[in-house]
This record gives sequence, C-alpha cells and structure tokens, in this order.
Amino acid sequence: NRNVLEHRILQEQYTAAPDKHDKNNINLTIFDRFNQIGEYLKLEVWGILRNKRLRLIFIFNTFGIFIFSLSTAFDPESDMVKINGFVYYSFIIYGLSSLSRIMCYKGNYFECLLMQRNSIQNLLIAKYYFYSTLLLIPLLAFLPIVLIGKISFWTILAYALFTAGVSYRILFQMAIYNKVTFSMQATHTGKNANTNYLQLIVTIITIISPFPITALGTWWLNQPILSNTILSLLGIIFITTHRHWISSISRKMKDNQYEQLEGFQRSR
Repeated sequence: NRNVLEHRILQEQYTAAPDKHDKNNINLTIFDRFNQIGEYLKLEVWGILRNKRLRLIFIFNTFGIFIFSLSTAFDPESDMVKINGFVYYSFIIYGLSSLSRIMCYKGNYFECLLMQRNSIQNLLIAKYYFYSTLLLIPLLAFLPIVLIGKISFWTILAYALFTAGVSYRILFQMAIYNKVTFSMQATHTGKNANTNYLQLIVTIITIISPFPITALGTWWLNQPILSNTILSLLGIIFITTHRHWISSISRKMKDNQYEQLEGFQRSR
C-alpha cells in the first residue's frame, strides 16, 4: 500500500500539466498601501486590461503619441506652431479620450459609491493620480526631440504641468454633468446625446486653453520662456490644490446625487 501511495503521489506531483497563465492573475498588490484609493487605482488598471474597447483606445492613443514624436523629429519643415500643437495634444490625448466621459462607466455602481463615505472623492483622486502618471509616457516620448534640439525640455515640462493642473481641472468638471451609464462593452455613442454638447464644449476649451498664453509669449513678445513660466505656474497651482478642487467637485456631485442617480439608472 505504501509503495502504491508513493507511486501515485510522485505521479501527481511530477506529471501533472502546468497551470495555464491567466492574465487576470496579474499582481496589483503595489496599490494596497493606498487603502481605498489603491482599490480605485486597481479598477482603473483593470478597466484598461479587461475592457477591449478601453484597451484599444489606450493602445491607439499611445501609438499616436509616438507617431507625433517621430513626425516632429523627422519633419524638416516643422515650425513651432506645429511642434507645440503636437506636444500639447500628446499630453492631453489620454484625458480627452477618457476624462471627458468620467463617471459614465462608474454609473453601473453609482449607488454603491453613494453608500460609502468619501468614496466619490477617493475615486476622483485615484483617477487624477492615474492619468497624471500616464503623462510620463508622452514626456519620455518627446525626450529625443529635446536631445536633437528641436524643442526645449522646459517647454515639454511646462505642457506636462499645465495638463496635470489646468487641463485635468477642466475635464474633471464633467464628473458633475455626466449622467449617462456606459456598460463595460458599450460604445461612446447613442444614449449620451444629452451631454454631447457639454463634452464638445469642454473638449474645445481644453484643447485651446494653453495657446493664448503660448501666443502671448512666443509670437507676440518673442519670449518663449515667459509662456513656459506662466504655463508651469498655472499647472503647479492646480496640482498643489488638486485635493481642494476634487473635494469641491465631489461635494457638488453629492448635492446632485439624486439627479445623477436617476440619469444613470435611466440610461442602463
């Protein structure tokens, strides 16, 4: 009996087929230290990894950033207008594709968010940290342009700070106005017609917001460093006060919770 048991144990231990790798087993314990904010950071990562549409949007946006970078590097006729446009759009592309529709996917469980104290505020903070971290991708993509001398690092850093501060502040305002639920596999068209015009207005404001400052310093006063300084200072102000204005947005959402909840439930 002992020999039979040993034989069976060895057979099971050494001849069993290896476990197949499951992409859902990716370890995200690095976010555990951030408590509830960490859990929402995990949701942002899982949303891109598991949702086919969000994953494709992320891939296309990243691909577009590197295309803008390469076209800027190898285009001998690139002027400062085109270069500044490519740089800024590369920084806001993630925000425009996702933050203009902020809370639409979270509308599937908006009731659960209302039941937990500070959950909406922590969710917005997690989103802010996540999309601010994504700005490292265009920052690294345009570093070779700095090395070949087509643009200064100060300009790239100014647009990064402006995006993380001012641009994201504008886009996060849509958390108050979005009242349409998207299923995890839904398209971004159809039922969201009531907020399309707001998304369009916010998108236009976000895109054009830095260019009056850039035009003032670069083309009117011929002092690019002035434009970069103003863009950086504005960005730093909103970055350092991000918890204050996110808290203000969450309070307004709390005041309008029944209106938003009705909109989310009606559009499911």
